[in-house]
Amino acid sequence: MSFQELMYALENSSELYAKSIPPVQFKKRYKIAVETNKRIALSLSCFSFALIAIPLGMRSRRKESSLGILYSMLIVFLFYLFIVLSESLTGRPGALPDLLIWIPLIAAQVIGFIMLRRIL
Repeated sequence: MSFQELMYALENSSELYAKSIPPVQFKKRYKIAVETNKRIALSLSCFSFALIAIPLGMRSRRKESSLGILYSMLIVFLFYLFIVLSESLTGRPGALPDLLIWIPLIAAQVIGFIMLRRIL
């Protein structure tokens, strides 16, 4: 689905899934909400990764280049781990998988701002 179709399905889920029983409607709506949040989070992840990369690049020396690669791989692994975790928890709305996607982004931005403040 395109993003507009996802937003339409999210707003009009009761009409689109009217033939389904209410628990199934709720699960389908929650799956659409997770997908919508995932797409937004993926598009904003570049900004979060850049906030971390700038301070690491400013204080990097020749010997620390492999350490920077390790940091970046760890950050990307954790980010995609949260995405996979939120997709697997789609059937359990009590775990708030639509908000779980935002945790690594917010954490990366906070860490990036703290690191920028230290360097500047």
